[in-house]
Parts: sequence; structure tokens; C-alpha cells
Amino acid sequence: MSKYYSLLLIISLLVFSACGADGENSENGENSDRARTIVVETTIVESSEYSDFIRLTGSMEAVEDAMVSAQASGRVLSIVERGTRVNRGDIIAELDDELVRASYNVAKANYNLLVDVFNRQQPLHADSIVSTLEFNQIVTQKEQAEAQLNQAKRQLEDTRIKAPFSGRVEERMVREGELLNPGMPVVRLVNNNRLRIRAGIPERYALDIREGTPVTINLASYGAGEMDAAVSFIGAIIDPNSRTLPVEIEFPNRDGNLKPEMIVTMDITRLVLDDVITVPRTALIRGEEGMGIFVAREENGHKVARLVDIKIGESSGNRVIVTEGLSDKDEVVIIGQTNLNEGDRLNITRTHNFSGRNISQTSQIAR
Repeated sequence: MSKYYSLLLIISLLVFSACGADGENSENGENSDRARTIVVETTIVESSEYSDFIRLTGSMEAVEDAMVSAQASGRVLSIVERGTRVNRGDIIAELDDELVRASYNVAKANYNLLVDVFNRQQPLHADSIVSTLEFNQIVTQKEQAEAQLNQAKRQLEDTRIKAPFSGRVEERMVREGELLNPGMPVVRLVNNNRLRIRAGIPERYALDIREGTPVTINLASYGAGEMDAAVSFIGAIIDPNSRTLPVEIEFPNRDGNLKPEMIVTMDITRLVLDDVITVPRTALIRGEEGMGIFVAREENGHKVARLVDIKIGESSGNRVIVTEGLSDKDEVVIIGQTNLNEGDRLNITRTHNFSGRNISQTSQIAR
């Protein structure tokens, strides 16, 4: 029995010694390697300019695009061919002016006669040989004749249809020999030197866009790269069907390669802020007391996840401005943060580079 009790005492001492060693090792942190390691992706935040853009799709049209119509009646004697380039004031079409010219000649002869009568009667009226009533009648007749002459002259000029601006004849609506009446279309004249894009601004951005707001036009699909322009017009009435405001952007067609009805995309500047920190919206952690975000901290030679409280400001699309809680060069977890707990070790597989440029996209096309 004494041997049995001695054996039990030795076993108890060995167990007690092992437990004490384990406790000491735990207190010394030798089991810290058992902390979880989570695979994540991060980004290094920096203060920079934050620009928010509205991406719109619109169609191009010529600023000067007109259907030139006849202002007089007559038979078409000549008309320019399609594709002809004309300058402002050049004759596009000529009408038969035989009857109009005869009326003009009669009006001119009548006016010349009354001018002669007026010149003869004026000194007689000054000498009181002709009464004031008779002289005033002559003056009235002369003025009426002058008005009739001017009208006949205008009608004669209208038999020659002239270009209201420089451009290219794209369509002909009549042929030689056809009879025209006032108001009938003759040709379509287009000047491609200056183009306009029409689009629609969603009503939620109505207070952000003004005439003169910078615009970047993407012409890459037409081999022209990008072009800087500005908003030339924005409407004051919202379209009840599309809930958009009409917006127009004019720009020069320097090379003449762009054509009306081409579809283009453009970025209209909505907001520009200097020296702000932005993060992807998906990186945010919503807690009971507000918003937070996981950052990677260097601790004991390892990257460790720490949850920091933040305050956010302006946001649009996938970009959010952080006003408090982050500093330059902080490394923010943007992928894998939903699996993290405070103090987890991080296995960072990729560090992304995000800019402060944000696009709020809409495909609205205004006609």
C-alpha cells in the first residue's frame, strides 16, 4: 500500500508541474500564434481631389441646320445640286420672275413720276401758289408709291432664294420646272462646323449643373479621343415623362469628321472637392453606434485588423468621403472585411489603387 500511495503522489506532482508550465507559457503569449488569419484586399488612402461626374449619352446635331423655304411663288428655273457648299448670301435656287419684274417696273415708273411731281410742286407750295392740302396729297401719293416700289423690289428679290448661312446642301425638295408657292421647302442646308449635343439631366442633379459647367466628351469610338467643352444651355422645366432637364453642349467640329445623329457619351462635372479622403462604399461597416471601417495596423511584425469609428460626408456611386477617423497613408480593408473581427491577423493578397473620380451614370438620350 505504501508503494501505491507513493506512486499516486509522484503522478500528482507530474500533472501539477505540467499544468503550471502550460499556464506560464500562455501568460508569456507563446500561444498567440493561434489567432485567426483572414485573407483580405486593401487600399492606401490619401487626401486628393474628389470629382463626381454625371455620365450621359446624347446625340449630336448641327447648330445651323435649316429647311430653306420659298418666300415667293413661281416656277423653278435653277437649283443647286446636293452636296454643293454655299456661302451665306449665295443663290440656292432661282424662280421665274417675269410677272414680278413687270410689277416692279410699273411700281418704279409710278414712283419716279410722283417724285417728279413732288419736286415741281414743292417750290410752288413754298410760294403759296399750291395750297397745303394739295401739296400734302402729293406727298402722300409719293410715299405710297415708294412703299409699293419697296414691296415690288422685295418680291423680285424673293425670286432668288439665298443661303441664310454658309453650309452644305444635304437635300433637295424640288426640281427644276416645278411650281413653288410661299412657304414650300426647297433645300435642307447644314453647317457642320459647330455641333450640339442634346441630353437629359436627372432631376436629382438639377441644382448641381449650371451653364458653363465643364464637360468631357468621349469621342474614342470615332477616333477623336476626348474633347473638353462646357454646358451651353440647361432648361428650367423638367420633362414630366423622363423626369430630366434638357441640357445642351456646343463645341467646334474642327476636323469635320463628326456628323449629326452620332451617339456620344459625356461626363458633366457635378462636384469637385479638394484634399478629401474617399473610400469604396463597400468598405464601410455599419454598427449600432454608427459607421466604422477596418484598417490594417502593424503590430508585433504582423498586420492586424482594427475597427475604427468614422464619419462620412458626400457620397455618390461607389465613392464615399470620410470626414473623420482616417488619415493619409492608412491602409483600409476593402475586400474580406465582412469576415473580420477585431484583432484578426491579415493576409493581404492585393492592394488596390482608387482615385477620387466617380461616375454617376445614366443612359438617357434626349432628342
